[in-house]
Amino acid sequence: MSERPIVRIIFLDIDGVLHPVAESADPAGWMRWLPTLEALLVNAPDVSIVVHSTWRYAYTDAELHALLGPLSGRILGSAPRMPREIAIETVLQANKGAVTAHLVLDDDSREFTSGRLNVLLCDPQLGISAPKTQAAITAWLSSTDTGLRLHPGSRLPKGGGELALYLDFDGVLHHENVLWHPRRGAYAGPPHFTLFEHAALLDELLSPYPEVFIVLSTSWVRTYGCDGAAKRLPAGLRDRVLGATFHSEMNEQAFVAKPRGTQVLEDVARRRPRGWLALDDTDEGWPPEVRDQVLLTDERLGIAAPGMPERIAAALKRLVASKAP
Repeated sequence: MSERPIVRIIFLDIDGVLHPVAESADPAGWMRWLPTLEALLVNAPDVSIVVHSTWRYAYTDAELHALLGPLSGRILGSAPRMPREIAIETVLQANKGAVTAHLVLDDDSREFTSGRLNVLLCDPQLGISAPKTQAAITAWLSSTDTGLRLHPGSRLPKGGGELALYLDFDGVLHHENVLWHPRRGAYAGPPHFTLFEHAALLDELLSPYPEVFIVLSTSWVRTYGCDGAAKRLPAGLRDRVLGATFHSEMNEQAFVAKPRGTQVLEDVARRRPRGWLALDDTDEGWPPEVRDQVLLTDERLGIAAPGMPERIAAALKRLVASKAP
């Protein structure tokens, strides 16, 4: 998150916060207190918003931007699709060091049990229209104001609002047993296997979907860097690469200690793609809520295993169809 100094984040629920819970089913009553939140934040240009409401399951980030109108410029995206408390903690962990303070606006105490988050509970029928709630938001803004402001040239990691494929190499594009020699570099250990032997197959599977970009989740990035790892791919795949889950400013030891699923989900929280899939042979750290977005491969045959190309093709088709802007 060093690419953008966020400073402060408000995690925003919608039902019971921006309108009464009783009006959740009536579009005529939606967002009635949106101007109130806009007014409260007018002197806090460094405060950004992450939507953790269940609305993130029904609407794309682009649609949430439109629905939240005057606050659109503050919206970083939506929290990962997992229980609210875990989703918010995932975002904070992914942006550790860049966020100086956070405030969770919600109306349901049952969603928050750890005590680790700064939660402001709203009356479900009054939301932020309640004077007491407005006073609490104002007090938080005042007590956490560092005087820092977003640099006009700051930017999000590439791929925000796009469709992302998180791509491992070993056990996906070739056999998982890859060796390294100081003169030869990386090479396939087992006989009759070659590096990137299935890359052309992936290129073919992705060809109908130019809108799907690639984020490298492979350990090759730690050795060769993102650009160096991407250069090993054929042009059709290489041109899709927007970044990687690891970058040089991270603590490498801490990153390696995390399971693959956590590494990917933290990048999802930073990058905020509109939708994503992961191709990986490592079944570690993937919570149940995202299992349908993870395609686990055979460590020997990778994406060329019987039936795997068909599974990938079907998953890509669903991703693009369900996440149309």
